[in-house]
Amino acid sequence: MTHAPNRRVLTVDDTPSIHDDYRKILGAIGEAGTQQKSLAAARAAFFGKDSAPKPAEAGATSFEITSALQGQEALEAVKLAVAEGRPYAVAFVDIRMPPGWDGVKTIQELWKADPALQCVICTAFSDYSWEQTVETLGRSDRLLILKKPFDPVEIRQLATALTEKWNSTAREFEARGEIMAKEAEARSYAASLETANQALRTSKASADRSAEIKRAFLERLTEDVGASLRDILDGLVQSGRTTGLEATLDRSQQLMETVARAEEQGLSFEVSIAPEVPRQIECDGQRLAQVIDQLISNAVRFTEAGGVRISVHAEPSMTWSVARIRVDIEDTGDGIHPRETGSLFEPFAPKVAQKASSGSGLGLAVAKQVARLFGGDLSFDARPGGGTTFHLTFETKRL
Repeated sequence: MTHAPNRRVLTVDDTPSIHDDYRKILGAIGEAGTQQKSLAAARAAFFGKDSAPKPAEAGATSFEITSALQGQEALEAVKLAVAEGRPYAVAFVDIRMPPGWDGVKTIQELWKADPALQCVICTAFSDYSWEQTVETLGRSDRLLILKKPFDPVEIRQLATALTEKWNSTAREFEARGEIMAKEAEARSYAASLETANQALRTSKASADRSAEIKRAFLERLTEDVGASLRDILDGLVQSGRTTGLEATLDRSQQLMETVARAEEQGLSFEVSIAPEVPRQIECDGQRLAQVIDQLISNAVRFTEAGGVRISVHAEPSMTWSVARIRVDIEDTGDGIHPRETGSLFEPFAPKVAQKASSGSGLGLAVAKQVARLFGGDLSFDARPGGGTTFHLTFETKRL
């Protein structure tokens, strides 16, 4: 799918006349209207006494410009643009804007609302050195520092280069998503076959196990591998649907039963969702709930004292339209012995068989495959006697 290039620019400066100059430099021919008779004071502060902004030349790229006089006003504009699905590509931010936020604080807040925004901080003062700015904002390919006075051509070149960079990144991420979607069906089928084949190979190597485990394996092989595993993986390549993370947690059929069991055992049970996590996403909430339910059930089952905590966070992503979510399920159980960690996600491994709620030994193996088909992964941290934390990550469209 090809979209029109994003040429939206946000200018943040406490001097109104500076915004007129931005429009003359970056706007389309005739956009600025009749020139004001006197812009000398603004030009002297912004460009130096000997420089004057010139209107965009015929045939040059024009930009859609929004002006904000303070950092707080700029943040509201960025939030609205993201919510409407029309984010800004570039923001030019002045360093000093009394009485509100300075430029560094403003960029910190803008990046919280839109991590993909390209920013240029404009300064003629020594409030922040380069080292102080990097220490506060971190090294980033989304940040440039521009010293005043500067030439209008420099402003236009930066706007052109940075909007093109934003658009190139967006096109690359979109192409990657299309490729992943096309490959998902083939991967899901291959994954189900490999899981079934691995289960058969492992069953042969486990001929010395007890008769009860062998019998359970043979009875459930057709049912679990042929139906449950295939249904879960095949369901993931269906068209996405809108859901919320709270609704996903509520959709877990065994969640209330699990909470009740935790309370009966005297365990605490906490759920927290960070404010930056989008409340509406597009994914298969039913499948996601099955994975989360599997992990919660395991945590409660193998925790004798203490409690279980579920926390949901948003991780950085390549573009504003895709959310990368991390769900941490932390328990205070006995942990996992190092010799068992290598086989934790293998189908029908002894430890996995104990932890699988279905009794088939496929629970965590399937959960990891599901996470990968969502563009994420399933991993864990564990220490013997120190509890276990499972980390479920997945990518989804932000709505």
